[in-house]
Order: sequence, then structure tokens, then C-alpha cells
Amino acid sequence: MISGIIFSAYSGTLLLVLLTILQKAVLGTAPLMPRESMVPVLFGAVAGGLIGKYYIHAKELNAELNNNVNTLEDLLSICANCKKKYSCLIPT
Repeated sequence: MISGIIFSAYSGTLLLVLLTILQKAVLGTAPLMPRESMVPVLFGAVAGGLIGKYYIHAKELNAELNNNVNTLEDLLSICANCKKKYSCLIPT
């Protein structure tokens, strides 16, 4: 989990820094100086980390939901067999 969040933070940082460099190139301003890169680096890391954490949490919830669906489907097949076997006892 932690490695996924760290990867997302690095990805967010890289993406935001590249977009900042592209923006400066299009505007024709001075290239990105180390002092100017602090905000994109920090914001990209935080935003990427949060998105990564949310994504990992969503994957875990999806796996749990699939497990619950499989359990319910197994129970449903058992109930369907019981209905066929004891149909005379079930009121309509």
C-alpha cells in the first residue's frame, strides 16, 4: 500500500513539474528555477499521494464487494435448489 502511494506521489510530482515547464515554454518566460519548482513539487506529491491512496482504497473495497457477491451467489444457488426440492411446502 505504501509503495503505491509513494509511486502516485512521484507520478503526481513529475506530471505537475512537466506541465509547469510546458507552461513556461509556451508563455516564453524564464525556465523553471529550483526555487520556483517547490510549489509544483509539493502540490504534485500531495495530490498524487491522495489520489493513489483513494485508488488503493477503492481497489480494496471492490475486492471485498466481489467476495460478497460471490458469497451471495453461492447462497442463492443453494436457495434455488431448496425451492425446487421443497416447492410443495412453499406457499404461493
